[in-house]
Amino acid sequence: MNSNKTYSKKEISKILNRASEIQIQREIHRDRDGLSKEELLELADEAGIDADVMLEAIYTMDDPNFKNTFSWWAGTSKVQIVKTVEGEVNDENWADLIKQMRKVTGGIGADSKSGKSYEWEQQTKDIGYRHISLTPKEGKTSIQYVLNWPGIKFITNFFGFLIPFMITAISFDGSDTSMFIAALTSTIAGVTGVFGVRIFQKLYFEKQKKQLSNIIDAIATRLHISSFAKTSSSIEIEDQDLYQTEEHPSSSQSKERNS
Repeated sequence: MNSNKTYSKKEISKILNRASEIQIQREIHRDRDGLSKEELLELADEAGIDADVMLEAIYTMDDPNFKNTFSWWAGTSKVQIVKTVEGEVNDENWADLIKQMRKVTGGIGADSKSGKSYEWEQQTKDIGYRHISLTPKEGKTSIQYVLNWPGIKFITNFFGFLIPFMITAISFDGSDTSMFIAALTSTIAGVTGVFGVRIFQKLYFEKQKKQLSNIIDAIATRLHISSFAKTSSSIEIEDQDLYQTEEHPSSSQSKERNS
């Protein structure tokens, strides 16, 4: 191999990417069967992969239903997100963050701490729940958010089917139509009603995504303010005597004449 060979920018980029892949493979197979989430994030950082992207990939692997797009066929009733923001959550600003989450969601929840992670959970009987986990690391905070409303989905699907089914069945009452045709037509009407309910479910889904975005923005803003305040409080003001201006000569002379 020619040691004096030079490489173009495009070739350098490919070489670095390949080197990162080799490094990751070596780390994965180094006397171990697997890696923890934290170790995967460290490898992602070394490979130049954003933490948000890696976290989403991890949760997609852990939960096949991890997605933030609405399914017209199934009627999605779950929203999840992972995001890394500037500023660290800590014992001092955690109470303020809880207030912000309560303000946006319009309800109270139970807070707890698991290891380094701060967690807040809100549950509405059997209708649904939301869970937020904030993990600080190196001046940043990883936010993991899960919102689920299976109860609302069940109720809307149930009445979306029942009402059209009953109306159609009643319309056949007293007619000469066979019971089979009446039952089949009523069932088709009920299924059509369920898909009609999807419009409401889609609007509700988008509303929850918007609320999710508002919560993330509120948390990010408070963490940024808290981090800025902490940095500002650590700045020391030098001796004020250094900033005192000397007395103007004309002013000194004026004082001498007056004396």
